[in-house]
Amino acid sequence: MNTERSQQGFTLIELMIIIAILGILLAIAALNAWPIVDKYRVNGAIRQVFGDLQMAKLSAMKNNKNWVLEVDGNSVYCLKNSKGPNGGWDNGCTVTGTMDDTVVKTVAITSEYSGVNITSNPVRAEFQPDGTCKTAYTMTVCKGTLGKQIQVNLFTGNIKINNITVTTCP
Repeated sequence: MNTERSQQGFTLIELMIIIAILGILLAIAALNAWPIVDKYRVNGAIRQVFGDLQMAKLSAMKNNKNWVLEVDGNSVYCLKNSKGPNGGWDNGCTVTGTMDDTVVKTVAITSEYSGVNITSNPVRAEFQPDGTCKTAYTMTVCKGTLGKQIQVNLFTGNIKINNITVTTCP
């Protein structure tokens, strides 16, 4: 009788050790991935706001009337047109009807990009039919210490994105 066994393959203990090592490596990789996810969220939010500012500018030029992008607190902003007859705008993204604004689009940044906040100074960027902005406009998009800033040039209406360092994100 032949009492020798051929030894091919791995033992159960060897496989368990390999699985444990892979689990530890995956856990380390997952912990290091969160800053990358936050960066993608800030970049996605800034691109969305940039696109909506471009839409407001081009719509003002095409329709020959003023358009605004207005921040309504809590990381919500909206695009509005149809400036009222008395020359003002309703405050916020909920139109009360007193100024005859039309809200074209409302965006809740935090529902699309979790944890991302926006602030602006002033609260609205108003584009005129010639493509210029009525006042200089700055918006900050941030999450934690990651941040980007959009600036709209008063004279040309050009929209520019800048990287910034944020100490505290509101």
